[in-house]
Amino acid sequence: MRKLVCPICKELKWCNRHHKFPRAVWGYGEENNKIIYLCLDCHRMIHEQIREKENEILQMFPELYIGTLEKAIKGGDKNGKKRK
Repeated sequence: MRKLVCPICKELKWCNRHHKFPRAVWGYGEENNKIIYLCLDCHRMIHEQIREKENEILQMFPELYIGTLEKAIKGGDKNGKKRK
């Protein structure tokens, strides 16, 4: 953590790293691994907004959710491996 001016709220606060592109989704490549420092409150807010957007997309395309659920029920995780 670093004490910086948060680019969202413009306040001097303790800030931590936020990946502009989630590594779990976009990987670890240099282009997809840009870092920005956000205060804890704004960091939480951004993640909540991202979750809301992801839920909106799932509601628009329920087959994405259903397909994932059906695959899990059949016993495979996201990589097609059986769960223990």
